[in-house]
Amino acid sequence: MLFFERFLTCYGWEGAALAGAALLMLGVQLYYYIFVYGRIPGYKNNRRPQTMDREPPVSVVVPLFSEDYSFVEERLPLILAQNYSDFEVVIVYVGHDSDFYEDLVRLKQSFPQITTTKIHLDPRFPISRKMALNVGIKSAHYECMVFTSTDAVPQTDRWLSLMAKGFMRGEIVVGYCGVERGKGFANYMMRAWRMMHSADWIARAVRRRAYRGTLHNYGFTKSLYFGANGFSHLNMNIGEDDLFMQRVMTRDNVSVILSPRAS
Repeated sequence: MLFFERFLTCYGWEGAALAGAALLMLGVQLYYYIFVYGRIPGYKNNRRPQTMDREPPVSVVVPLFSEDYSFVEERLPLILAQNYSDFEVVIVYVGHDSDFYEDLVRLKQSFPQITTTKIHLDPRFPISRKMALNVGIKSAHYECMVFTSTDAVPQTDRWLSLMAKGFMRGEIVVGYCGVERGKGFANYMMRAWRMMHSADWIARAVRRRAYRGTLHNYGFTKSLYFGANGFSHLNMNIGEDDLFMQRVMTRDNVSVILSPRAS
């Protein structure tokens, strides 16, 4: 009481109200860091019951919206070099450069696991990412599919293997994708925003309340996709990793893969 009286004498009721509000906000932050975000480090997907007895073959679907030779020469080889026994890479090229597409097709001679398909780009009829993914899903030969983007880079050759393990315990697999470390304050802010944003939906997912994934690193099965009648509003460039996922996610069909080797 003596401390409280001295505090009121020095700072008045306004100061006491401000201190109380600060303590309340501190308590809320501690609750989230301990009881919400604190569940992420200790989460293990293998605690969930298995629905498959072995790792399934996987189709990796990648939409390609430009003549991106840096993807073909630098990032595609990292996907093809994954340490996994049975997978294919479905590249959906959206464009009008026939020479570039022929180069993609010729890659199959050296890498049989590549499947290519083309959507002719017409300025009068814009092609959204969901349209490209829809074509890729129909072109995929396997039931289990993992989706990524041309600007994402697997951190290790175990990425696909770990994501595929998720299908043994669920129809949907979500993983993490960060921002590559670079120089400058802007890069730091981008990395911090991605981490905090991802921590929010990952924390919900590990509590079996998943509501989204990230378009750079997630997957689901063909039967789940067609059972939900696919993406809605195919002409819109949003919704494939959140609005669609909210329609199909349940408490029991989502696997969360949090290994650094699977990012």
